Amino acid sequence: MEAADTRSVTSNLRCLGLDTESQADLEALVRGVFPATVRVGESDGVVACRWTDDSGARLTLGIRDDTVADLVPSYDAQPGVRVAGMSLLAAEIVAADVVDADGELLTRMACELEQWRCLGDGAVTGTAAVTAFGIEVSVHADETAYAGESFVSYGLFSGDGCSEPHAYAQLSGVVLAGSTKLNTRTSAAFHVARVRSVLGELDVCVPVTEQPEMPVPGNVVAGLVYLVASIDELWAGVDDLPQPAPSRRRWFRR
Repeated sequence: MEAADTRSVTSNLRCLGLDTESQADLEALVRGVFPATVRVGESDGVVACRWTDDSGARLTLGIRDDTVADLVPSYDAQPGVRVAGMSLLAAEIVAADVVDADGELLTRMACELEQWRCLGDGAVTGTAAVTAFGIEVSVHADETAYAGESFVSYGLFSGDGCSEPHAYAQLSGVVLAGSTKLNTRTSAAFHVARVRSVLGELDVCVPVTEQPEMPVPGNVVAGLVYLVASIDELWAGVDDLPQPAPSRRRWFRR
């Protein structure tokens, strides 16, 4: 994986109770969960395998020639964001129009997509399950304490300090439901808030170490997030054959 990719992966893993402090930690995590993955798709010679913890924490691995080509952390979220015209910006990163039930444009976003290799040349329309990893967020008592819902997708703009498309955004939204999850692999806790935002409904994940109090309905979650989407209908080439574990020598592309 590229260095920048590794940094975002590490931050996102922390929001799922899967802290990794080094490349060796990351490789050990992948090696440990791989036997429990389920093969969910295949595209362009890359086999997609997904691990889902009882807490809902999820890793999607793209395996090519015994190498982990892709690693996308996410959460087992429910679909809630309608997208249209989704198209590829860069490896793993897509752009999409976000629309309402009538197809009217609400906003645009850039995000990681678990099924990015399955997009092909055509624009995609559907309802995405979106996870927002709370990189630097705060929880406010209610909408009076924090003015309204807002969204800015930084990854769609040039000149923001990043030379490549990315999935960081400024997001605020009203909490519809909150829960605290315990990652069964690490016993680390994280909060999940189902949030109503300009995008629609999505899940915000934050580590308990950074946000001790669980968000409750009526609160407002606001701040810098990293967006990951999934449209499971895009997976292609699924079969029941197990995928052999990658060799110990070749875990990530360099």
